[in-house]
Amino acid sequence: MVGCITEKENAIENGRKNLSTRGCDFTVVRDVSLAAESFTSDRDTVHFISDDNVETWPRLEQREIADRLMKQLAAQLLTRQQKRGP
Repeated sequence: MVGCITEKENAIENGRKNLSTRGCDFTVVRDVSLAAESFTSDRDTVHFISDDNVETWPRLEQREIADRLMKQLAAQLLTRQQKRGP
Protein backbone atom coordinates (compact mmCIF):
# COMPACT_ATOMS: atom_id res chain seq x y z
CA MET A 1 0.00 0.00 0.00
CA VAL A 2 1.18 3.53 -0.79
CA GLY A 3 0.36 6.48 1.43
CA CYS A 4 0.44 10.03 0.16
CA ILE A 5 0.68 13.03 2.45
CA THR A 6 1.50 16.73 2.22
CA GLU A 7 3.63 18.24 4.96
CA LYS A 8 4.76 21.75 5.88
CA GLU A 9 7.05 20.63 8.72
CA ASN A 10 9.08 17.52 9.53
CA ALA A 11 8.21 15.95 6.18
CA ILE A 12 10.52 12.93 6.39
CA GLU A 13 9.77 12.24 10.06
CA ASN A 14 6.02 12.42 9.44
CA GLY A 15 6.39 10.25 6.35
CA ARG A 16 8.13 7.56 8.42
CA LYS A 17 5.33 7.73 10.99
CA ASN A 18 2.81 7.29 8.17
CA LEU A 19 4.49 4.00 7.23
CA SER A 20 3.92 2.49 10.65
CA THR A 21 0.64 4.06 11.75
CA ARG A 22 -1.19 3.39 8.49
CA GLY A 23 0.51 0.12 7.59
CA CYS A 24 1.91 1.46 4.32
CA ASP A 25 4.70 -0.16 2.34
CA PHE A 26 5.74 3.22 0.95
CA THR A 27 4.86 6.84 1.63
CA VAL A 28 5.11 9.69 -0.84
CA VAL A 29 5.48 13.00 0.96
CA ARG A 30 4.84 16.25 -0.87
CA ASP A 31 7.11 18.68 0.98
CA VAL A 32 5.72 22.22 0.96
CA SER A 33 8.08 23.51 3.66
CA LEU A 34 10.21 25.51 1.25
CA ALA A 35 9.24 29.14 0.65
CA ALA A 36 8.94 28.56 -3.11
CA GLU A 37 6.56 25.64 -2.61
CA SER A 38 2.89 25.99 -1.91
CA PHE A 39 -0.26 23.92 -1.87
CA THR A 40 -1.17 25.27 -5.31
CA SER A 41 2.19 24.79 -7.03
CA ASP A 42 2.54 22.74 -10.22
CA ARG A 43 6.06 21.75 -9.15
CA ASP A 44 6.86 19.94 -5.92
CA THR A 45 9.66 18.45 -3.89
CA VAL A 46 8.80 14.86 -2.97
CA HIS A 47 10.25 12.30 -0.56
CA PHE A 48 9.70 8.62 -1.44
CA ILE A 49 9.97 6.71 1.83
CA SER A 50 10.18 2.96 2.47
CA ASP A 51 11.16 1.01 5.58
CA ASP A 52 14.85 1.17 4.73
CA ASN A 53 15.25 4.15 2.41
CA VAL A 54 14.39 7.80 1.81
CA GLU A 55 14.75 9.27 -1.67
CA THR A 56 14.35 13.01 -2.03
CA TRP A 57 13.32 13.93 -5.53
CA PRO A 58 14.17 17.37 -6.86
CA ARG A 59 11.47 19.91 -7.57
CA LEU A 60 9.51 18.35 -10.44
CA GLU A 61 6.28 18.96 -12.31
CA GLN A 62 3.42 16.80 -11.09
CA ARG A 63 3.41 14.71 -14.28
CA GLU A 64 7.11 13.97 -13.82
CA ILE A 65 6.44 12.93 -10.22
CA ALA A 66 3.67 10.57 -11.36
CA ASP A 67 5.92 8.99 -14.01
CA ARG A 68 8.78 8.58 -11.58
CA LEU A 69 6.47 7.14 -8.92
CA MET A 70 5.09 4.51 -11.30
CA LYS A 71 8.61 3.45 -12.31
CA GLN A 72 9.71 3.28 -8.68
CA LEU A 73 6.70 1.18 -7.65
CA ALA A 74 7.15 -1.19 -10.61
CA ALA A 75 10.81 -1.70 -9.66
CA GLN A 76 9.91 -2.32 -6.01
CA LEU A 77 7.23 -4.87 -6.95
CA LEU A 78 9.61 -6.69 -9.28
CA THR A 79 12.25 -6.87 -6.54
CA ARG A 80 9.73 -8.29 -4.07
CA GLN A 81 8.55 -10.90 -6.57
CA GLN A 82 12.13 -11.97 -7.29
CA LYS A 83 12.85 -12.37 -3.58
CA ARG A 84 9.79 -14.60 -3.14
CA GLY A 85 10.66 -16.77 -6.11
CA PRO A 86 8.34 -18.74 -8.39
